[in-house]
Amino acid sequence: MNAPEKFPETATVPTATGHSHPHESARAQVAGRATYIDDITETKGTLHAAPILSTVAHGKLLGVDASEALEMPGVRSVVLAADIPGDKILATFTHDEPIFAIDKVEHIGQVVGLVVADTVMQARRAARKVKLRIEALPAIPDVREALAAQSFVLPPVTVRRGEPERRIASAPHRLAGTLEVGGQSTSTSKARSPTRCRRSRNSGTSTPARSTRARCSTGWRTRSGSRAMR
Repeated sequence: MNAPEKFPETATVPTATGHSHPHESARAQVAGRATYIDDITETKGTLHAAPILSTVAHGKLLGVDASEALEMPGVRSVVLAADIPGDKILATFTHDEPIFAIDKVEHIGQVVGLVVADTVMQARRAARKVKLRIEALPAIPDVREALAAQSFVLPPVTVRRGEPERRIASAPHRLAGTLEVGGQSTSTSKARSPTRCRRSRNSGTSTPARSTRARCSTGWRTRSGSRAMR
């Protein structure tokens, strides 16, 4: 599927820019010859895993009882954070997301561990029998509450240029307001504008939708005079 496109030796190989290039697996995909995971023959003896999921949005993970799951047909093992011999944190740039929940859960559906069994259905049935002991903690389902509690997914980032406070304070006209959207928002400004922007997301939410709130202040000067927007 991922074999690179082969060009005839007599053909002129196009340069990297200025030409259209076919995707390396395009021909196989459009012809139905591309091999996907489900197309690969399962190796004899392959085991299957099903995740053990948190049913609490935010809480302390006090214990995991997998005794009933381990007695079910086809179940081979249960894997938790304590069974990971190396780093228990995913290789994200902030290094703050555990592979399996360690001592707390931060959203419904967070993976606490895996049940390994002979078949997919055996693993799934057994995963539902694992009992999690979680002490529920207050959840923050609203972005306003998250801002008030200073509960951020990531540390706030400020992009700043110029002196926006002075420009805004001296502007003859001002416009103020708040915009809230449920999806992704992008804030852009002119290259020479002094801009400051703070963005945050709610933490410990029990709802699948993610809410983002951005507060931006921008001041700029035109040939006809000074104006600012906040």
